Amino acid sequence: LLLSKTGRSVLTLKIVAPVTTVAGTDILQLPVSNSAVSHATIELTRQGVDVHITGGLLLEHSESATASRWVANGSGTAPLTFAWRRKVDDQRVNQPLRLRGAITQLVGLGEDTTQVSAEVYVEVLQGLAQEIRVLLPEQFTVNQVSGAMLADWDVNARELTVTFIEPVQNTARFTVNGELRLARAGKLDVPLLRLPAAERETGGIAVEVLGAGEIKERQVNGLEEAEAAELGQLISSRQSPSLIAFRLHPAEGKSERSLSLNVARY
Repeated sequence: LLLSKTGRSVLTLKIVAPVTTVAGTDILQLPVSNSAVSHATIELTRQGVDVHITGGLLLEHSESATASRWVANGSGTAPLTFAWRRKVDDQRVNQPLRLRGAITQLVGLGEDTTQVSAEVYVEVLQGLAQEIRVLLPEQFTVNQVSGAMLADWDVNARELTVTFIEPVQNTARFTVNGELRLARAGKLDVPLLRLPAAERETGGIAVEVLGAGEIKERQVNGLEEAEAAELGQLISSRQSPSLIAFRLHPAEGKSERSLSLNVARY
């Protein structure tokens, strides 16, 4: 392509891409681009189809009386693939939600504020999960929630509600970062994030003293001491001499759990 002048130009190309059919599923594969952003819009002149996207993230889905439309951004590392087939009635939509979950959290006891980072993993056993609710400690401030399929999040009355772009059928994972104020020293009740709707809640928690201090005593309920290296990357990556770790006993999300520490400052 040779342009006759310098400056910015907009080039529109019409291309033909083959659509293959495998076992009743139509597949359109768009090749990887060198561009930093790849954006694709697919319109089908029919309704009642399910679309699965790989190599990108679905941004928008809409249906009119005669057509269906999907908009997606490519990741730039793999071909952007659209696969669609006639929609089949999913009985899971009408089934009550059942799920299991795991929360792994790291608590840093600072001089002024206590920093909390948590990884939340959810496995859907029955039904579909459009949102996940996390019970927060009192006076806990959520600073950030991030994850691959998150649409939005909101906090109301000690409850964090995380909604997804599409209902979760199998598993979902996201991270929560926040803070709260605890006493500088003495007996402290360590904040715990919970999944009250989980039939089985597992995970772990690690606590470290930031600054000059140490943990003298501990009282636990529903937890047991564990090695930090056994509780995932979030905790095992910390190299602090004041860090202690606990594993959550498998139990339902509404079961009693508590962790109290006696912290001495120097």
